[in-house]
Amino acid sequence: MKKNFDLKTIIALIGIIVPIIIFAIMKKTKELSFKNVAINELVSGENITDESITVYFDNERIFNLYSVSSILSNSGNVPILKEDFVNGLTLSFHDSVKILKYSIIKNPKNITLVNTSINKSDFMLLPDLLNPNENIELSFYISSSLKSLLPYCNSRIIGGDVINLNINDEIKPKTNFKNNFFANFEGLIFWIALIYSFMYLLLFIISVYFAEKDTGVHSPLGKLILLLALSLGSVCCIFYLIQTWF
Repeated sequence: MKKNFDLKTIIALIGIIVPIIIFAIMKKTKELSFKNVAINELVSGENITDESITVYFDNERIFNLYSVSSILSNSGNVPILKEDFVNGLTLSFHDSVKILKYSIIKNPKNITLVNTSINKSDFMLLPDLLNPNENIELSFYISSSLKSLLPYCNSRIIGGDVINLNINDEIKPKTNFKNNFFANFEGLIFWIALIYSFMYLLLFIISVYFAEKDTGVHSPLGKLILLLALSLGSVCCIFYLIQTWF
């Protein structure tokens, strides 16, 4: 009676089973990153020396005017829901800052922002969903008598972290996939591709150094399993390269 499984088949099965187990126990990272992208001085009261010159913004007199651009990003590898925020999502400016106007420059398709409002120097918003790699870009017009102008994210999320980055820092996502849907499965795809390479190396060593021994796959079932394992691994490798390099 022929064996349905031999060494090569077992190695092929390991290439499928092990990454699935690792993916199941992998730590999920829930993380929201906030970063100020740019700040520009539009009107400076110090440069206006003629008392006959007055500046108004939406019919309100101002002495200083700045524009601030900021970005909120899901830099983790799991979705963030509106229920994950403790007391909502708040961007806080210095007490001397007055928010004159804000706009959402760019946000993911089909996203709904709930309870967007201003309370003195705090800006509050609540996105219904932020998938990994999704961003919300914001723009503010503000006025302040002091130089402490940049906001920070004054919020907490359940089971995760909120990271306030400096203006020159880079947002480092936990996933590099360009497609947000497939980003949810990056861990699984990565480990299948990685272990596939190791598995293929073992098969190569066996064929070179143990060719005289009976280590071939003889049964149709064994050949089919080996073919599927190698095919799955190669597809994952190609897909991973396309998602991360191009």
